[in-house]
Amino acid sequence: MSLHFNTRNTLLQKVKNQYDESAWQDFCKYYTPYIKILLKRLDADSTDVDDITQLVLLQLWKDLPSFDYEQGKGKFRSWLSVMVRNQAYTYFRKRTALKKKHDHFESFLLKDSQKSEYEKIVEDEWQNYMTRLAWDNISECFNEETLQVFKLALSGKSNKEIALSEGLKENTVSVYKKRVKLVLHKEIIKLNDELS
Repeated sequence: MSLHFNTRNTLLQKVKNQYDESAWQDFCKYYTPYIKILLKRLDADSTDVDDITQLVLLQLWKDLPSFDYEQGKGKFRSWLSVMVRNQAYTYFRKRTALKKKHDHFESFLLKDSQKSEYEKIVEDEWQNYMTRLAWDNISECFNEETLQVFKLALSGKSNKEIALSEGLKENTVSVYKKRVKLVLHKEIIKLNDELS
């Protein structure tokens, strides 16, 4: 299902009230997977990912009431990604038993080229996450045949190949692909507006 928020600010505004459990659950539902993706891209072990995610969420819960979102002056996900990186750094710094990983992580943070690499990771993973979330949201809008045609197209098969393998006409394949692409594109834009 799609989000229930009308503007990108609504969820962020709602979680400023630290005791709005419903808003906090929605916030965690949409942002926790993205936080974990970023931590994995920073080479955190799966056990560390869960611990650091909890630290990030706790810090977000504390800081969101004072977070001031100004449209056009940056994105929430940029602020979030810096918080993820900082919490991971603090976590590894405190864990002296993981000195080797800390040294690797510290060098990753200190090099300008790696900072820009992290920014690229943040953007790439955000777009991938939005696409997966949009796909989940629209999947129930189409029958299995239509979804299968689109998946086959994504895998690089031509309309002719798909038509032969699925027992369809080529123009039907083309129509199915266009329908799914249009709805998916709109959902990605909507989610980016609501969650960025």
